Amino acid sequence: MWTQLPLSALVTANVAISEFSTATQGTDFTYALTQVTFPVEAANNASQNVTVNVLPDTLFEPAERVIFTLTNPTGGAVIGRPNQHVLTINTVRA
Repeated sequence: MWTQLPLSALVTANVAISEFSTATQGTDFTYALTQVTFPVEAANNASQNVTVNVLPDTLFEPAERVIFTLTNPTGGAVIGRPNQHVLTINTVRA
């Protein structure tokens, strides 16, 4: 996920899970972070990592998707494209 950053301000942005995701939080994965912070020194097109814990399945399922969307930047930043990232979860056996 990318954001265009001003050079003189700390920027935060929300990381939301899209309603169009096919994986279910709490059943297929866990994710706690709801916001990322870009330091003042970050350049344009900076990126941040998020941690997703994939949970084991008891049944075989087709691949499922988690769609993360970057929204509501602070500090005058503008979110560029793409503003989404798709994580594909393949079956993980318990």
